[in-house]
Order: sequence, then structure tokens, then C-alpha cells
Amino acid sequence: MNQPNSTPTSSYAYIDRLRVLASVAVILIHVTLGSLDTLTPFGLCWWIGHWICLVNQWAVPIFVMISGALLLNPEHRVNTPMHFYKKRFQKIGWPLLFWTSVYFGIRKVLDHEPVTAGYILDHLAKADPPYHTYFLFLMVGLYLVTPVLRLFVQHTSSPQRRGLILILFILSSGYALANAWFWSNERFLLSFFVPYLGYYLCGYELTQLSDSTLTKRHWAWAIGLSLLYIVLIAFPYTDSLGRQNGRFVLGYFSVPVIVMSVAIFRAAWQQDRQTGKQSNRRVEKLTHRIAPATFGIYLIHLAVLVGLREATSGHSTSSHFLVNVVPGTIIAFGLSYAITWVLQKTPGLKRLV
Repeated sequence: MNQPNSTPTSSYAYIDRLRVLASVAVILIHVTLGSLDTLTPFGLCWWIGHWICLVNQWAVPIFVMISGALLLNPEHRVNTPMHFYKKRFQKIGWPLLFWTSVYFGIRKVLDHEPVTAGYILDHLAKADPPYHTYFLFLMVGLYLVTPVLRLFVQHTSSPQRRGLILILFILSSGYALANAWFWSNERFLLSFFVPYLGYYLCGYELTQLSDSTLTKRHWAWAIGLSLLYIVLIAFPYTDSLGRQNGRFVLGYFSVPVIVMSVAIFRAAWQQDRQTGKQSNRRVEKLTHRIAPATFGIYLIHLAVLVGLREATSGHSTSSHFLVNVVPGTIIAFGLSYAITWVLQKTPGLKRLV
């Protein structure tokens, strides 16, 4: 993703760190989810696996916030909406077509699902593309409204934007719970990006706030509300585990995940602005090198995990769960990065990542 021209005091090193951390978190979630089916329900490892997934739910919201921070910034030069659309869809169009096709193919060949033209159209209409490719369709929706949001950002004050962001988070959180309990998490392709608008705007707004805007009292309230939410939702969440809607009760729009996402993004942004703090140059160089590949890593990693699953079929047991999660994440991340690097260096294929 191209970075806009920055203000003299701004740095985008935090973007690199967030991209890499979020990529690792996404892979960790999927590695863990792949092992949960082998575990005894409500056993120790089973609970640990669920909590690993829950505490890393900030990853996708962080990706959305990064896009908002970059694309809604008035310093990001865009001549016309059509120029913006052409530039963004050139980047996302080929990956969307190619990887959606690949993962529909995996569903047909390896998951033995009846993938037909009708099946594909039905799943796309319901905003249920295969695996994690929903993120590509999500970004298309956000790109479509970006020119309007840029005008909104330029002609509103920070308190007005913060008020709208708070309203969007409240509405999206309530909608997510109601959708999980009453409507079986139904989605529609043309509107399912709407709940993410709060994160998209928040990513930009967090880069504009002074250090004194978010005080310890604000964070105390946020943590308190998160704990209260967990206490109130604990029984219905436990009761719903094992059903399709259970994993959405503490999803992207729950209070704890919103608080985690905002806190992690803000902390990363502030770290770049702490004068006198020496960063680890080796770590910075490594993240700067990996960051441009994170889009490809995100796209490729599930194909890698499916390949690893097929290669090790019949060898995974519940006793290996805790041992396999961390090495599995490292291996999947390394292979995904290597494949992305090769594709980026190959003319004609680099547009896929």
C-alpha cells in the first residue's frame, strides 16, 4: 500500500510494525483454529486455544485502521475520485479475482464442497467468500466510500469525528450481537463493510489526537467496560460455543476487541513520537523489509496452512497442541513470506500480492 506524503513530524515506522504484528496474529489465530477440532471441548488446551483466538482478534481491525490512517489523510494526494478508484482497484482487483478463485478451488477439491456457479454467486451475495478473502471485498467497499469520507474528514472538527466514531462503534457492537443471536450472522455483499467504518475513521483520527486527549481516566473506563462486557457475555458465550454464532459474540465489534485495537494502534503510533527513545535498528530493518509483503502473506498463508494440513494429515493429536501452535505459526509465516517474496520478484505475478 502506498504511503501518503507525511507531515514533517510524522513517521510511518509504526505502520510497518503494525502490519507485521497483525499478520503474525492472523496466522496464529488460524493455526490455533486448525487445532481446536482435535481437542476435548472445555479442556485446558481447548480454553487456551479459544483465548489465543480472542486476544488476537484485533488483527483485522488494525489492518482496517492502517488503511484509514493512510487513505483518509488529507496529505495523501488524490486528484479526483476516479483517479483514486483506478489506483486502488488496480492494486486489489487482480488479487481479489485470483485468490478468491484459488480458495473456491480449495473448497471444491480438498474440502469436497459442491462449488458450482450458483454456489459461488450465493456465497458472494451473502458476503461469504471462501476463508479469509472476505477482507478483499471489505476493502473494496471502504475504497468506494473513501472520497466521501475524505471530504468529511477535511470539513469536520476532531470532536465531531470522535463523536461519529463512538456512535459507529456502539451501533456496530449492538448490530453484531443482534446478528449473532437472532439472524445467524447474515451479511450482504453491498453493505457488510459498513460496520467497519468506525475502525476506518478511527485509524485516521488516532493519528491526529494530542497526547493529552486520551487520558488514564479514559483508558480506565475502557478497561472497565471491557471487563463488564466479558462478565455479562460469559454465560451466553459459553452456552453458544460449538454453534456457528458462538465465535462472533466476542468478535471484531465487541467492546474488548475495540478497546484492544484502539490501544495497540495508538501505542504503536505514540512509540514513534517518544523523543529520545532508541529503537532497535535490527528490528526496524526487519519489519521494514517484511512490511511490503504483508498483503501477500495475508493472502497466501491459508493456502500454506491447507498444504501443511494435507502434508501432516493423521499426525496431529491434542497432546501436541501447545507445542505446535508457536512453531506452526512461525513456519507458516516464513513460508508465506518466502512465496510472497518470489511472486513480488516475478514479472506478471507480482500484481497478485
